[in-house]
Amino acid sequence: MTSAFGVLIVEDDVVISRVYAKLIDAMPSFTVLGTARSAASGSSAAAALDPHLLLLDYGLPGGVSGIDLLRQVRMSARQAEVIAITAHSSTDLVRESMRLGVLDYLVKPFSEERLRQALNKFVTIATCSRTSTLPQQDVDALRESSAPAKQWIPRELSEKRLSLVRKVFREENGVQSAEDIADLIDSSRVTARRYLEFLVSLRELEVTVDSEKPGRPRKLYSRRPPQNSQPGRRQG
Repeated sequence: MTSAFGVLIVEDDVVISRVYAKLIDAMPSFTVLGTARSAASGSSAAAALDPHLLLLDYGLPGGVSGIDLLRQVRMSARQAEVIAITAHSSTDLVRESMRLGVLDYLVKPFSEERLRQALNKFVTIATCSRTSTLPQQDVDALRESSAPAKQWIPRELSEKRLSLVRKVFREENGVQSAEDIADLIDSSRVTARRYLEFLVSLRELEVTVDSEKPGRPRKLYSRRPPQNSQPGRRQG
């Protein structure tokens, strides 16, 4: 069984750091090794913990920025990948970050789903890098990792069925129950509800409870306008 990839979170906001940690721990390929609130403590933690991945906020206190820490990491023997997080996206900063080899660059405020995509991109690269030589399909996978990351979905969900559920809500007005969706995607009601609740977690759908009819209350799902979930604040 593949061991989990260790992540170090460098973020000065304690609340936001906890949001990141909760999201990362929910993904089976990762474990949070620790957190740091400044570039100095981040550098010490990186040396002590030797993480596979740094989730690095650029807006850090103490006069040393996240990108300064990134430069230090690249000059050291450590080979950790880095996902940069910042409210700033000037051309020079983005270019410098790319030159220093960041895996991804997230501009605040960003959605939780966008962070999952960046983490999923890391898994693709890290998995391919564990062999000394790569077949063509793995070379292609590494090249594709520089493109926008694919959406992350839980292992128990099918991308094809998820697309069908989304299509229903794009084309149909009104509400749908788990029973309605189960019939449309040829699944059990329990399975259909997993897809619906996943889309609720992404804030693509909203759920209400119908308690007017006799019997057990039903959950009803409907499409909602896109809204960003914001695990990062626009600070630095």
